[in-house]
Amino acid sequence: MLFAENNNSVVSNRRTSRKMDLSEYVRHNELWYNDGSMVLLAEKHAFRVHIDILVQQSDVFADMFEIARDPPAFTTDNQPILELPEKWQDVLCALMFIYHARRYMQERMPFSVLRSLLHMGRKYNIEEMGYDAENYLYKRYPRTLAAHVNPPFHKTIDVEESADGVHSIAIVKLAREFDMPWILPLAFYECALLPLETLFSGTTDSTDTHWSLEEDDIRRVVKGREDLVMRRHKQLAVFVTPFQINLSEHCRTKDICREEIKEVGQAFYHEWETECRPAVLAPLQVRLNGFCMCEPCTKMYLDEYDGHRRDLWNALVRVFELQDELGETEWKGELEDDD
Repeated sequence: MLFAENNNSVVSNRRTSRKMDLSEYVRHNELWYNDGSMVLLAEKHAFRVHIDILVQQSDVFADMFEIARDPPAFTTDNQPILELPEKWQDVLCALMFIYHARRYMQERMPFSVLRSLLHMGRKYNIEEMGYDAENYLYKRYPRTLAAHVNPPFHKTIDVEESADGVHSIAIVKLAREFDMPWILPLAFYECALLPLETLFSGTTDSTDTHWSLEEDDIRRVVKGREDLVMRRHKQLAVFVTPFQINLSEHCRTKDICREEIKEVGQAFYHEWETECRPAVLAPLQVRLNGFCMCEPCTKMYLDEYDGHRRDLWNALVRVFELQDELGETEWKGELEDDD
């Protein structure tokens, strides 16, 4: 029987248990229930929750409550207290999922929330929480190019304050920690697009957790980046080579298309000169919006450009030396039209 239900045990123990004044703790109104049967503490944050609800979700919580049948502390109004070793943000995310899963599992989920759900779901054996968090990651980091081009929804991970996908460093660490190798190829690709300073120094998320790659993974990213640079050069060469502008044999507006392709090439060249991001997988269609190339020429350039994307996708495992962790045979997918 759980200690909250064992009234005799609780009453007899109150004489020896200390009373805690929670006035200095931050109470979360949405997770402070008047009819709650226990107060959970994490750092300087307090949550008044229902033991029976937590036990239904987690056998680990059930074991913890059973072991703590005679809790060492009570609130001033005789509510039993259990202190957790986790960061308060992790506890908050886990409780929000348990109580408000449908509303909490949004299409755009902050990375810090995703990390918390993965950690708490695994540690406390909350199966639905762990499954949903992993499912979010697999949608954001799919193993087929078609799913990457046309995801089920626009974007599943919000990068919060972090710009240019620096959360990818943490994703690599999480993929290894939670044994999710399918995530690694695309996560390594995104790491290769980061500024080198960020790649070597790491990044700190909104919970003040610092994430950095292992030395061998940094080597993989740097070596893979060299491969991406060569591929990006070849991919953009057709646009930025001023002496040879190819047009479709079906083009009927050659002068217009020739000038439009020059404009596209200048935009690509300026971007490459200022940022030098080897974004081989970046879609072309959105870059062509606003230009007036004819349909045959547009299709010809899209086909050639997307061929480089497909070639890289099928080679990602090899580019980042992940053959021992993930086979190449299933890491392939036909490219569909971009939305």
